[in-house]
Amino acid sequence: MPIEEGEAMTAHPYDTRARSHRRVFVEDVRLLVSGGEDPDRVALRIGVQVGSISRAMYRAGELDLARIFGRSAKRHRARDRTGSRA
Repeated sequence: MPIEEGEAMTAHPYDTRARSHRRVFVEDVRLLVSGGEDPDRVALRIGVQVGSISRAMYRAGELDLARIFGRSAKRHRARDRTGSRA
């Protein structure tokens, strides 16, 4: 539905909720990593793939965490290409 001339553009009601959820997600990941958890174990505990966490951290501006999970995701992709196809 197009916005009519003169209508105010308001934020979507879920925008703040999504931002809040993202902030909690980043804090949870940071807490687990700083506690010594391996990226694979963090992904398993949260219930998402390592690559998904890496992308989410990049989007949240957490480049240090994104790189940690990106390295692990790269190992997973290399292992999948070479070892799991028989």
